[in-house]
Amino acid sequence: METTRKRPSALGIASLILGLLATLTAMIPVCGLPPTFVLAAVGVVLGGVGLALAISYGRTGVGLPVAGIALCIVAVGWGVV
Repeated sequence: METTRKRPSALGIASLILGLLATLTAMIPVCGLPPTFVLAAVGVVLGGVGLALAISYGRTGVGLPVAGIALCIVAVGWGVV
């Protein structure tokens, strides 16, 4: 019986990291909204592409792009408030 290791989506990891960075910049009052929006927009795009690739090829690793997109949305909401 052969076991193959499933690799996580690199685009999902990038989306998650950008979501974390966008959330951190949204918490800093000096940074303002432009860096938060740019990081979140790039994160949502990467997460969307990573999610579409994971679903279309039937791979695992759907959770990382979803978490990245969610963090980017939270960052934009936090930045607006």
